[in-house]
Amino acid sequence: MILMQVECITGKSLGRWHIFTPSNHRKNIYQGYKADKEGRIDPLIILIYFDWMGNRTELKEYNEKIKQACGKFGVHYLGIYGPMNLKWNYVNIFETDSFDRFLQMGRQVPRHPKMPHHIAEILFPQEI
Repeated sequence: MILMQVECITGKSLGRWHIFTPSNHRKNIYQGYKADKEGRIDPLIILIYFDWMGNRTELKEYNEKIKQACGKFGVHYLGIYGPMNLKWNYVNIFETDSFDRFLQMGRQVPRHPKMPHHIAEILFPQEI
């Protein structure tokens, strides 16, 4: 379950904050969100911004574990990037048509001890 701040959702409301669960993301709950009649969606883009306190070898090993887990669960891993902002060291970029699969993949690769903190950003396709 993820708590997200959004403007217009139908669902469980906590003021302007709403509960988003893996099972309800296909129900076209966001205005402009693309889903066909069968509930299939265009891929979600998921960004994981994180800081890294380990060495380059440890980061490379952790990245390989992510690649293996993504292959196992059908999540497309676009790789590790260095954002141009000063807040985060790195960002992992994923593409998936199922948030459930992304969560399953994530359970295979727990947060590394050299990753002191991270945040996730989920980008939904919009039809404008």
